[in-house]
Formats: sequence, C-alpha cells, structure tokens
Amino acid sequence: MKKLIMVLALYTGLSVNAQSFEMGSKGLQNGDTINMTDANGKRQGKWIVLGRHNPKVPGYELHQKMSEGMYKDNKKTGVWVDYFPSGNIKNKINFKDGRPSGQCNLYFWDGKIKEEGTWLNNRWVGNYKYTFENGDVLEIVFDDMGKEITKKMTHAKKDVTSNKK
Repeated sequence: MKKLIMVLALYTGLSVNAQSFEMGSKGLQNGDTINMTDANGKRQGKWIVLGRHNPKVPGYELHQKMSEGMYKDNKKTGVWVDYFPSGNIKNKINFKDGRPSGQCNLYFWDGKIKEEGTWLNNRWVGNYKYTFENGDVLEIVFDDMGKEITKKMTHAKKDVTSNKK
C-alpha cells in the first residue's frame, strides 16, 4: 500500500510539472485538441504528457508518452494512464475532482496486473488484489473506512513435471 501512495504522489507531481509546455492551446492530435487551457489558465480536456515535458524522469525519449487523461477545471477527471518507458501501461487510475477515486490498477513492467481494487479517500475499500511476480495472490476485503475485514493468500500452482520412468 505504501508503494501505491508513493506512485500516486509521484504521479500527481509529474503531471503538475508537465502541464506547462509549448503545446498550450494549440495542440492537435488526430484532429482533436490536446493540452488546452481556458481563458482563466485552467487545464481542460485531453492532456498528454511526453518525455520532453518531464526531462528529469529517466528512461523516456523526448516524444514518448508518459501519461494521458482528462482535465476539467484544472482537476484530473476520469481514467488517467501512466506508461513505463517501454510503452507498457504502468497504471490506470480513476480520478474525481483531481483526486484518485474509484478503480485503480497497477501493472508490472511486462504488462501483467500487479494491484487492483477501489481507491477512495486515500485508502483501499472493497475487494483488493495484489499479484506477486511469482504468481501468488493476496486478496483483502476492506470496509468503507479502509479497515481490513478478510485476508486470503493463494499460492501459485507450480508446474511439477516428473520424467520418472
């Protein structure tokens, strides 16, 4: 859970830094406007953050997509997607009024799901699932206040093939 908080803090910090760049109100992608600000300087609509917008983050090429999502009145809304430098999805996080709220999925670098659940008021609620790289799965059910109700660990089945004759 500490990793999620760190990811969310990093994610929020990256996107705030990345939004003031040259595309401003003239950005177009496939005929759609991107990275727009309104007359009051508030971010609106679709935003795409590229490597050149955050050069301090290692591993990204200048024109490589780091994240994308929607803004409404300068606040993140809907699904925001972060990418690894490889191009694989790093996470998909739902936002409401600029805060993570709703379905949250985090992925390993190879694209396999790592964590999934519902994030609300800075905590997991309901069903949460963490899949370890070895395939073991930890499932936790949290109440609406983020208190653990049940916990279950399932170990991955190992393929044990014998060549005995």
